[in-house]
Amino acid sequence: MNQEWPVARDWFGFVGGRVNYVGAREGEFRLSLSVPRINFPAYTDADLRFGVRDASWVVNFFVNNASNVHGIVGGGGNYAQSAYNIFYVQPRTVGLSLVRNF
Repeated sequence: MNQEWPVARDWFGFVGGRVNYVGAREGEFRLSLSVPRINFPAYTDADLRFGVRDASWVVNFFVNNASNVHGIVGGGGNYAQSAYNIFYVQPRTVGLSLVRNF
């Protein structure tokens, strides 16, 4: 979701964000029935952004995974080197992007 408003002559300010919820779920099926599937807990992460733009330039400040959740994306499956080989959401990332449109 984005919100935009005029700032100066041809420039517009913007602010936006995204919230992503992933519910609790089970991991992939195991090769052996005696080994239970891994349960992954639910998590919610949020991305925020704000900046300014005109017809040619976009200056964007962003914070991805603003609350720095450690949500589990997957892993621990049959072909992982270890049942403890778990993949997490990318940690909080803060940045600035500058884009020139031609």
